[in-house]
Amino acid sequence: MRVLLVGAGAVGQVYGYYLQQAGWDVSFLVKEKYAMSMRKGLTLYTLNRGTAWVPRVFRGYSTLFHLSEVRKNRWDQVWLCVSSTALDGEWLEPLLEAIGETTLISLQPGVDDQVRLAEAVGKERLVSGLIGFLSYQAPIESEPVEQVGMAVYCPPFVPSVFSGPKSPVSKIVRALRKAGLPARAHRNVSIQMAQGSAILMPLVVGLEASGWSFSRFRGSDTMALACDAAQEAQQIVARFHGVRRPLWRIAIRSGVMGLVLRIASRVVPLPFETYLRVHFTKVGDQSRKLMQSYLRIAGEKGVAVDAIPRLVAELDRVHLAGQPADEAESWEK
Repeated sequence: MRVLLVGAGAVGQVYGYYLQQAGWDVSFLVKEKYAMSMRKGLTLYTLNRGTAWVPRVFRGYSTLFHLSEVRKNRWDQVWLCVSSTALDGEWLEPLLEAIGETTLISLQPGVDDQVRLAEAVGKERLVSGLIGFLSYQAPIESEPVEQVGMAVYCPPFVPSVFSGPKSPVSKIVRALRKAGLPARAHRNVSIQMAQGSAILMPLVVGLEASGWSFSRFRGSDTMALACDAAQEAQQIVARFHGVRRPLWRIAIRSGVMGLVLRIASRVVPLPFETYLRVHFTKVGDQSRKLMQSYLRIAGEKGVAVDAIPRLVAELDRVHLAGQPADEAESWEK
């Protein structure tokens, strides 16, 4: 199988590594400024194993920088390993034209990202994937790395899941499992991903408004507001996809979420608080886009919301208070 991964960041490197371990021919499409680092090879640390901080060198892939190179090759699959906001770039339409009838794998978490891509390429060519691991550039804090590389942790019972046309989904799941990365097929990843993001994004916004401090966030009015916003986001997702809200939404309460943060901080083998700050600061534009999409879809679908705009306004207030007036930028713009 010949696979092209668009983007070689925390997601692209991990999937590329495991697909190569399964025997697939892996290529990356990246910007030219990353040429030197890609040619040197990549380093991964797999935190689920006993030798967590032993570097695993990832080489043997091809690196492409231009769409003209994409057009010259035949691909079995093309994976979009970029943020949700990146889909708004002018590059997407030319890329879709360059890959012809190739199967497209989308990993973007936006409420309507999968709908948009399905309209562009057709449902018969689109596989939707939900990332089942945490990955980041190590070290953060005082991690004992020999060299800078990508660290990956797979939480128990949280595989990468994929839905879409049966043949490509089966090939992906078999390949990842063969290489040791948990994966399974799912009936509809788009809904599962949207429901998960509807919990995660308001909590992340609340955590950022609390200065990325678990102790400040737990049990606070901001956490209560974030949980209320997550409940509203669940309703928006349900209305958008025409499904019922999941029963487990009753667990989205301040006390339960505070307990989850306490447990995660103790069992996850990485500086979890720091990880969230680093990761979600890096993809802050994506978080903004998702929160704005909830407000937009709520208006389109006639869903009454109160907590989401108040949560966005709270983060806006924190940002404005921490920046000079001429540098501050409202989330509502």
